[in-house]
Amino acid sequence: LMVKWRAVSAFIDQHLAGDLAALAVQLTEFVQQNETDAALGDLLTTLGKLHRNGTLRRLGDLSDLLAGVEESVDLVALLGDVVHDADKLSVGKALQMMKSAEQAFEDAQHAGDHQDYGGWRGLLHLMSDKDVQKGLRLISILPGYLEKRIEQAQAA
Repeated sequence: LMVKWRAVSAFIDQHLAGDLAALAVQLTEFVQQNETDAALGDLLTTLGKLHRNGTLRRLGDLSDLLAGVEESVDLVALLGDVVHDADKLSVGKALQMMKSAEQAFEDAQHAGDHQDYGGWRGLLHLMSDKDVQKGLRLISILPGYLEKRIEQAQAA
């Protein structure tokens, strides 16, 4: 047994000692250059806090839950259903309303390009238009209704 032990010792001294010392030097330089020792200390302190206040356990539970959802729910099919039913959902209606508003703004911009009236005469001409009057009325009362809805949402 002693002969084998001496052979292993001799092999380590002759072949591995230089390599191990070189690796230790590289590791020490890396730690010093990247402040890894301070980062590792901060990491361990934070990990201890997370463990003490139970957050680490909750993160593990959440991770298990997400893994279970991922295994049990076909997300591609779910997204397909949402896209397919988007016109029935309020999101779909909101998107449609935004698209309509965008088209209305574009129409209004192009209509304004063709008006020959400017100044007061143009303003008076626009004010006599029933659609313009309706739009101005809507714009003037909309902030009040928006404020009421925001207050209701905050109260809920």
